[in-house]
Amino acid sequence: MSEEVAIVDNLSGKLTLVVFVDPRNPKNLYASFWGDAIYKSTDGGAHWKTAMTGFPAGADFAALQTRFALGISHPVGDAKATLYAGFEWVEGGAEKPSRIWKSTDDGEHWTLAGAGSGLDSVVDYCGTQCWYDNEIGVDPNDAKVVYALGLFNYSNGSGGVFRSMARSVAGGGMR
Repeated sequence: MSEEVAIVDNLSGKLTLVVFVDPRNPKNLYASFWGDAIYKSTDGGAHWKTAMTGFPAGADFAALQTRFALGISHPVGDAKATLYAGFEWVEGGAEKPSRIWKSTDDGEHWTLAGAGSGLDSVVDYCGTQCWYDNEIGVDPNDAKVVYALGLFNYSNGSGGVFRSMARSVAGGGMR
């Protein structure tokens, strides 16, 4: 199981929100820094580097004090951890709605995850509360099961399209 450690500390003067430990490789740590970036350490925290390859190049994460929500899964048999990140940002002076990003290579590269549509659209899942109400949960044994929790809550069930948890619960549970 992955471990999320909530800390109020600083690394180079930055506010650390959470540190995730890779459950299969505890020397791999992932930290999110409010309004700055996601960082990765491969030596148990002695050295850190940004892990932002694939995110919008023109993004201004300080403008909204972006809170990067992280989730990690590293099932037995998988060579690398799968990570998900959810956040909103400013680009070109315009606020962009929260989205979910995915990395299948220990956080080295990120791609935009599917958005869904209608009630099942995960776009802007944390509404105007990303600075506060923003969590990404991933099944530690199945990297295809992801939860995006914010103002609106979603599950992708088994790696497919995100579905509104409100509809899933009303319809008799998660599918």
